Amino acid sequence: MKAKSIELPTEDNTRQRVLLVEDKENWQEIMGEILQSKGYVVEIAAGYGEALGKLRREDFALAVVDLSLPTASKRRNLYGILLLENIVDKGIPVIVVTGYGVPELIDELYKEYGVFIILDKETFPPDRFAKYAEEAINDRTELQRTAMRATAEQRMKKFREMTTRIMGVIAERDEAEKSLRELLSIHRRNLAELQKRAASYGRLNVPLSIINEIAFEESQIKNIKYLASLESYTL
Repeated sequence: MKAKSIELPTEDNTRQRVLLVEDKENWQEIMGEILQSKGYVVEIAAGYGEALGKLRREDFALAVVDLSLPTASKRRNLYGILLLENIVDKGIPVIVVTGYGVPELIDELYKEYGVFIILDKETFPPDRFAKYAEEAINDRTELQRTAMRATAEQRMKKFREMTTRIMGVIAERDEAEKSLRELLSIHRRNLAELQKRAASYGRLNVPLSIINEIAFEESQIKNIKYLASLESYTL
């Protein structure tokens, strides 16, 4: 789904416009279709600059924002947070949908930006998403308190501090994921070599030492996959 406006005539929500900021087309389709099925007019922006332009030109009842909006020069960034500065200034309720399940980041977003709810892409609830949108639009209390609590300059300072800290956490996660991937590759190679050696002996004549080594490599592979699943790493 390319960046465009989606309109469906319906009853209650016909005039309520939602800004959906998401760079991945499959997620544009998933969230866009849910929102439009409930009658919202959905404006899709695939990146920070496009979203900023729409915010300047148009009025929205809600913004749904992905925190990571990769560019040609930066695969990892948190431009979505920078966008929140402009959204908060305009008094627009926000739902964050992200793949960054970092506790420090979640706490800061609730505290500093009055985000209505943060949804993890790994556990995205399509059956409740439209309900969250409706509730966010109808409840701007926390957003108003957030806008009153800090000036744009103060929030920008907080943004710089927060993104520096969070990007450090993300970099550590990336390094850990890379290390696990390399370990997994080593043990898979070892296992393949041992299985070849075992096959050369014939099924009934494999030495016990090789059987034990195969069991060890299989165990290591299983453990690495388990560790990766705990952190939602992709190996």
